[in-house]
Amino acid sequence: MDHLPKLQVVAKKLEKMLETSLHQLKLEQKLRKEGEEKIKLLGSKLEELEQSLKGREEEWQSMMDQKEEKILNLEASAEYLQLVVVQKDGEITKKQKMITKLRSMIDIYHMPGQEVAEHSVIQFDKVSQYEKRLSELMDKGQGR
Repeated sequence: MDHLPKLQVVAKKLEKMLETSLHQLKLEQKLRKEGEEKIKLLGSKLEELEQSLKGREEEWQSMMDQKEEKILNLEASAEYLQLVVVQKDGEITKKQKMITKLRSMIDIYHMPGQEVAEHSVIQFDKVSQYEKRLSELMDKGQGR
């Protein structure tokens, strides 16, 4: 009968050990469940961030495409304006040659040593009118 109290003590110790083990198991299950919930939460946050990043990348790419298009348009405009400048320079050269030719024709009628008569000034005004008219006609010709 001495064994009975010893067995009871051993049974109590085993019961305590089982209770402690059960408590630790429940604690570990609770911690595992909390960990899984955190993993799910972090996974959903990560997915949201990936979607946001993808959207931002698309916005950035769209903006870069627009900027590239603007650059190409500006380059084309610059090339066009360069061509216009070259064309206008050619027109100016032609007009200057015509003006020089017209002035030389005036000089033919004016001999060296002669006084410049009033009608020469009038002729010079006519040349200026011819220059103006010639410019207008050339502009109209270019406009077609």
